[in-house]
Amino acid sequence: MILFLTRNPSAQLMIRKINSYALKLFDVSYSVKFLLRMVGLYLLFRLINWSWIGLIAPGGLYSAFADNYLNYVSFIKVSVLQTARLMANIFGVSSHLVSTSVIKVEGGGELYMAWACCGLELMSFWAAFALADTTPLRTKLKWCLGGLFSIWLINCVRVSLIMIAQKNKWQNLQMMTHHDTFNIAAYALIIFLMFIYYKKNKKQFGEQHSKPQLFSA
Repeated sequence: MILFLTRNPSAQLMIRKINSYALKLFDVSYSVKFLLRMVGLYLLFRLINWSWIGLIAPGGLYSAFADNYLNYVSFIKVSVLQTARLMANIFGVSSHLVSTSVIKVEGGGELYMAWACCGLELMSFWAAFALADTTPLRTKLKWCLGGLFSIWLINCVRVSLIMIAQKNKWQNLQMMTHHDTFNIAAYALIIFLMFIYYKKNKKQFGEQHSKPQLFSA
């Protein structure tokens, strides 16, 4: 315990701020707990996604009820394909959905979207980060949903660019590894969002920790 003796209000306030920042900086227990919560949530979300894919994929543990009424993976795929179709249409590329996974580009062939292209791993990572801290639940949910939407939107833009490239025979863009490009762009976005999240909510980080009495006038 550190004891500062001063009767100057300004000095006391400055000392409180310095010690508060020092506590958070060297609070190893909080950092460890945060990482454990984050890793635990990520693994949980990942397990849910993989389990659900097992329920909606033909064969094995397939469940018709889950496939027909609780198939959020197909919902994400269709929403990405439909939004990308609208984006590409702005640039004169016509297309239509053949199935929940395939979109037909007029004059450009077909585009197949597997479940691995939905961004579920990236979404799980971001959701785990946003929900692992001790900031208020409303704040965590707001940032979580905002980040998930941003990742989804990047995916829509990526698919629309592929459709435009197929239509216009842009060889360089067609030869790119789109999955890796999407991962790089999405992780860059996540790192940026993590930075903004911390800057916006740094005063609330770890606020549920007990605060020892460090000052005396």
